[in-house]
Amino acid sequence: MLEAVRTFWKYNFWAQDQFFAVVSELTDEEFTRDLGDGNGSIRDKLGHVCAADDVWMRRIEGEVSPPFKLDFTDKFNYIERQKAVRHKYHALIDGLSEVDLLREISYKNLKGVEFTTPLVQILLHVSNHATYHRGQAASLIRRVKGKPPVTDMIEYFRAH
Repeated sequence: MLEAVRTFWKYNFWAQDQFFAVVSELTDEEFTRDLGDGNGSIRDKLGHVCAADDVWMRRIEGEVSPPFKLDFTDKFNYIERQKAVRHKYHALIDGLSEVDLLREISYKNLKGVEFTTPLVQILLHVSNHATYHRGQAASLIRRVKGKPPVTDMIEYFRAH
């Protein structure tokens, strides 16, 4: 199971890099433009992933009620913040053992409801959550720029 978790996270980091490259080329207006129909902006979608990644890491670290913050000001601040959160996941994933994956993490969700979940399930959820919202962000990028980054997992495997 450990190797599968590491593979999902290596893929996740690679997919982030694909988005960082495209986001860097967007204008600030393109990054922050509300595209309507309930989708928000590219910043909103990617910011949601970044904030959720941060909340989950803080829960793993034992913080009781971490805040959910979309507090970056521009695309470069977003990339910087996502890379800082990513650094923590990278260190965690690199240091894991099979036994660590079974460690129970107790936390409260954003509504204050308490849960206890094995670390492996949290790590798989966080990676999958990011994939889901990157798909939404890709759709928004298509509307703004015409071509979103390619982040299919098979492309990651082909590249590595």
